[in-house]
Amino acid sequence: MIIEEKIKKLGLELPEVRPMINAKSCVKAVHTGDLVFLSGVFPYYGGKYKYIGKMGSNLTPEEGYEAARFCALNLLTELRNMIGDLDKVTKVVQVTGYVNVAPEYSDEKIGYVTDGASDLLAELYGESRGRHTRTSFGVFKLARNFPVEISAIFEVKK
Repeated sequence: MIIEEKIKKLGLELPEVRPMINAKSCVKAVHTGDLVFLSGVFPYYGGKYKYIGKMGSNLTPEEGYEAARFCALNLLTELRNMIGDLDKVTKVVQVTGYVNVAPEYSDEKIGYVTDGASDLLAELYGESRGRHTRTSFGVFKLARNFPVEISAIFEVKK
């Protein structure tokens, strides 16, 4: 339980499992071979959704960064539920971020928001296991006006 100990040392905790929003024909996670594909999650933490709104409208880049960190914790909760132990991760393969942005929001800041998830995963899993490919999109709208949605792919031990 090394990864969960690192999470606690950062003053964080894994949030409780949340139901998927508007998802009747899909699942939270698929484990196939050595890979686990996780559906997008929102910034739920401490028993509530932490941020609502758009980057560049009512939220700052720093708030977006923190929201993405909360998303990463939600991904780890779902991953633990799928594989039982976060220490089984051999590689964070890919992170995809969708950032809810106002039209004038800077392209560079879209990546900065997604860095919140990427940086936390790299901090927890280290350089060799935690660095990953990533795509970040600025989008016009996300469900319930959430500021960010993050999905990921992890490689795990069988």
